Amino acid sequence: MAKLFPTVVKPAELKAVVRIIKENGGSIQISRLSKTISKNIDELLPLLDASVMLGIAKLDDGNIVLTEQGRRLTQVNIDTFIEKKISVIEPFKSIIAILKKEGALSSTELSELLKERGIALHAESEINTALLREALYRWAISYHMLNRNARKGAWGAR
Repeated sequence: MAKLFPTVVKPAELKAVVRIIKENGGSIQISRLSKTISKNIDELLPLLDASVMLGIAKLDDGNIVLTEQGRRLTQVNIDTFIEKKISVIEPFKSIIAILKKEGALSSTELSELLKERGIALHAESEINTALLREALYRWAISYHMLNRNARKGAWGAR
């Protein structure tokens, strides 16, 4: 199974990390970044994973270093960059495929179909569904991957 995007990461946190790395010449020690953003290493790791999975940065001997793509990002174009990249990373890739095949689904239905594919954000069903819903609002709506029909309580592919 493919590695899952760390859905606990907030887009604003990711953008802040990119800005800080840029302000430090495109590379910063992970321990220094941790102090700069006041996060312990356990809180920082998902941010680092997200940066690497999106192709924004790479890890190099205790440092996080911007890739060439990461160096070209600005506050103006970062959202477009993320929007293009995130839809091909799990769990979003499978979510889009399921919704295109099945049509509009509730968070619970989508959670169950993802579990059938071996994709879960948490072992307990209710928590998994809640985390999935949060991730969909945070990433899939923000980056125009999905539509949400509040009246029907359903998600749909764009």
